[in-house]
Amino acid sequence: MWWGGLGLLAAALGRRKHHGAAACVLLVGAAPLFLGWVTVVLKDAQMACCLAAAAGLAAHWRLADRPIPRWAGTLVLVLIAYATLVRGNAVFATVPFALALFGWGGVSRIWARTALLVALILAVLAVSPLVNDRLLGAESSEVTRALPLYDLAGIAHFGGLPTIPGLDPAQWRQAERQGCYTPFFWNPYGEPSQCAFVGDAVAFDDDAGAHLMRVWARQVARHPLRGQ
Repeated sequence: MWWGGLGLLAAALGRRKHHGAAACVLLVGAAPLFLGWVTVVLKDAQMACCLAAAAGLAAHWRLADRPIPRWAGTLVLVLIAYATLVRGNAVFATVPFALALFGWGGVSRIWARTALLVALILAVLAVSPLVNDRLLGAESSEVTRALPLYDLAGIAHFGGLPTIPGLDPAQWRQAERQGCYTPFFWNPYGEPSQCAFVGDAVAFDDDAGAHLMRVWARQVARHPLRGQ
């Protein structure tokens, strides 16, 4: 899907004599940062590859000034739907992407487009958990707890606090000695070989999820400039 989408887009640009743009598309596809990720089976990579394939399919006809055939339009929508479902926050990229790809359904006024965008995002946010959980039987990885945990750790780290709510001060001092907090990755708090004892105590325990967001909101309100 990655090379198929980018290849179709580059070929469509080439047919319109935009050879420099076509070359740039292929160079982006071959860039190590992107090429490395799309060889790994991750939700992020699946989302990106689906959207690249959808863009390439649409470009094959649209850049030739031809309407997208019904079968191709259906495939584009399937790819976008999968990209939307595979990541919890994908909707904020996939809905505007789909609207732009299909000409905003003929809506031209900026306020109307904004209202349409917000309405569709809210609708997808309401429906996608039902599809994932009840129709597809997906199980939660609790990865949504990682960001509030990372914020709590950042607040304590930069604010010089004695600990994170829910964690023994001695364990927080151990985490700081181990260099668990890094401004680049949240992963140490979920890795058993690194700092999982912090994640287990604060976020990933079965009982932690019920109050985690309340704790997060309270700490952000108290220390709004401390976390990263």
